[in-house]
Amino acid sequence: MVKRMFRDYNGGCQATVREGVAEMKSESITIHIPSAMKERLEALAEAMDRSKADLAARAIEAFVEDQEWQLKAIQEGLEAADRGEFASDDQVNATFRQWGVPADLRHAVYRTLQNG
Repeated sequence: MVKRMFRDYNGGCQATVREGVAEMKSESITIHIPSAMKERLEALAEAMDRSKADLAARAIEAFVEDQEWQLKAIQEGLEAADRGEFASDDQVNATFRQWGVPADLRHAVYRTLQNG
């Protein structure tokens, strides 16, 4: 894979070219993290032969993607509930069994929901 990094002279923007395709320009931000986390990030960056900024950007990207997915799934679930689309008791029990949820815990969940 071909990878080249271009930076402007103020150090704030960059573009990466991978296999001849330019990615979006990036922006600089400042974050504050605990000293212990900074040390862990530095050690990880050194071990992986990556920059701290690269690892932090990858972590933020993964977090944002996860949160976007979760919010979309929640919104879709709320919209389905608004349409009256709910799982039957049999479907819920089958899912609990599939994931190995013990029967006593399943019953506790039902009691909690019924007392809501």
